[in-house]
Amino acid sequence: MPKSPKRFDCELLRVIVRNMDATTESFNQRYDLQQLLAIYRAHLASDWDIYPDQWSAAQLRAAIEHGEPPRFQDDGTPCPPMSR
Repeated sequence: MPKSPKRFDCELLRVIVRNMDATTESFNQRYDLQQLLAIYRAHLASDWDIYPDQWSAAQLRAAIEHGEPPRFQDDGTPCPPMSR
């Protein structure tokens, strides 16, 4: 049986809240709800387990403005956003 859109939304929010718990509270408090949703959706879409409070300012802007997931070099150094 396919999941209903509401159930999917609830599951997405649960994952986002778990990820928010892994970042610093001061980071989360800097953004409004829509910005946080954009940031954490980009985090979920990324191939990296680097939490948003460790992203560059440019990566955060790209996530908020374009929904762009962050990219990093093999050593964890942030790559410039593609949407520049």
